[in-house]
Amino acid sequence: MRRAVGAATLGAMHARGVERQRDALRGLRTRVVEGLVLAPTVFAGALVASHEYPPLAVPLFVGACFVAARAMVAFVRRQLLIEDLALDPEALAIDDVRRFALRAASPKSRAALAQSIRRMLEASDGRVKGVEASRAELEELADALEDERLELELTEAVRLHKLDSEGWLPFYEPGASSVDARARLRHILNGFHRPQAT
Repeated sequence: MRRAVGAATLGAMHARGVERQRDALRGLRTRVVEGLVLAPTVFAGALVASHEYPPLAVPLFVGACFVAARAMVAFVRRQLLIEDLALDPEALAIDDVRRFALRAASPKSRAALAQSIRRMLEASDGRVKGVEASRAELEELADALEDERLELELTEAVRLHKLDSEGWLPFYEPGASSVDARARLRHILNGFHRPQAT
């Protein structure tokens, strides 16, 4: 017989998951920092060795390239992980994730997103089927982004930022479902609300 999982147990599970992701981000950050510190040092060693002891120059240069590449991979993986985590409300407890989400929801970002949407609508001008099928929702979204009286939930701001960074693919892909695209926009629009009076 299965035992019911209580709210406290679920909360602990979420907390452990968030802590694991926080540790993963720390580990990736450590790799990035190590690369920033070690790679220049090893490159400098390779340069010195090329004059003082040439046989050692190539191994040092290869080692420096490896350290730099490892740091670059860690940096990209960390950024992608932060972007994915920012879609999870629970993960907003992680400082780096919350900072990313706050940037996505900032007035500057909202203004840029609204401009991006309006440019897409203007460029379509009745020709792009996917854009035209969602024109009403896209216009409403641009208006909401420009309305300073409305707040946008952080996770929805990140979701919208992701759409923009991917070039609004759901509205341009030939096989994309216009129903699904409108549903995604409606989900984001539901994330707007007026701040509660204090």
